[in-house]
Amino acid sequence: LSAVEEVGCVNFRTLLRAFSSPREVFSASGRTLQVIAGIGPKIADNIRSFSSWKNIKDQLDHAEKIGVEIITLNDPRYPQNLLNTYDYPPFLYVIGSLLPYELCVALVGSRLASVYGRFTTEKLGRELALKGITIVSGLARGIDSAAHRGALAASGRTIAVLGTGIDTIYPPENEKLAAEIVKNGALVSEFP
Repeated sequence: LSAVEEVGCVNFRTLLRAFSSPREVFSASGRTLQVIAGIGPKIADNIRSFSSWKNIKDQLDHAEKIGVEIITLNDPRYPQNLLNTYDYPPFLYVIGSLLPYELCVALVGSRLASVYGRFTTEKLGRELALKGITIVSGLARGIDSAAHRGALAASGRTIAVLGTGIDTIYPPENEKLAAEIVKNGALVSEFP
């Protein structure tokens, strides 16, 4: 359902509230779909004419092959704080382990951080992780990488939220860091 052109996160959630499952959405008539707020004739037609099932199967097979779990909104491991955002994704691609509830602190900042900025962030990440707080950042160069390294130095949990597909580590020099994060946390993306 999320692969249907113009459905988007908001319409995805609206459709799931109106129907009990994506299967029922695809089974609905165009007229029934258009009764749903935000679903006009074009989106209803896109749903009714969707035919990229092989592409979806290939994506699911690839996810399974590389060890990706797909966490849905109904999964107790779905981050509850994420539900407080306007455009939260209907599911997450995850490598590693998400816990049902974690006390988290996000540490993010410049990719072109100073030596002092990286040092301070790594120390802060380590100190917070020693207190049992999960460090969340973006795996980018600079402050994000320092935050993850700090948590890992304390054998603490850390979660990297990627701005790419789950199988694309960027920047490439962080591949080793990503592998370490998976051992003590998770890589997470909303992108296939």
